[in-house]
Amino acid sequence: MPKRILEMTALEVSRLRVEGSHAVGGVSGLYLRIEGGSRAWVLRYVHMRQRRRMGLGSYPGVTLASAREAACSALGQRAAGIDPIKSRQDEREAARLAAAQRLEFDKAADAFITEHESTWRNAKHAQQWRNTLTTYASPHFGRLSVSEIEQSHVLRALAPIWKTKTETATRVRGRIEQVLD
Repeated sequence: MPKRILEMTALEVSRLRVEGSHAVGGVSGLYLRIEGGSRAWVLRYVHMRQRRRMGLGSYPGVTLASAREAACSALGQRAAGIDPIKSRQDEREAARLAAAQRLEFDKAADAFITEHESTWRNAKHAQQWRNTLTTYASPHFGRLSVSEIEQSHVLRALAPIWKTKTETATRVRGRIEQVLD
């Protein structure tokens, strides 16, 4: 005889201690997963014949009501033919890209140098990167966001040194490209 799943209350959820997945009712596929003392909300569903598990947050940071609301939203997406996990990943990626595009060039250059300087053979390389970008690029577009920088900005920065310091101009152009990428 199948076990009847009743809709749990927030108090009943808070009293659960047994490890495993506990159906809380109210929304099909919503479970409270208890494992090693940690508790997390999980939504189980099938999308395109593939079983999926979507984490909805940890308990008690995410309340029972919030977990039910998030599960209903995800199931609505699934009913519309959208995979909720893929949709959430796409949203996060879009937010990350938008934040990166709002980043000023000077800050992006500093982050790039900090990230890569451990891979360079000599500490002198990091200093050369900082000096050339500060001297030649920053005065022209250092405060612009990365998404606003156009070819004309780069050309304006390189034009004064292109004929007199060709090697330096070539390196600065390459460094600007790497930071913008």
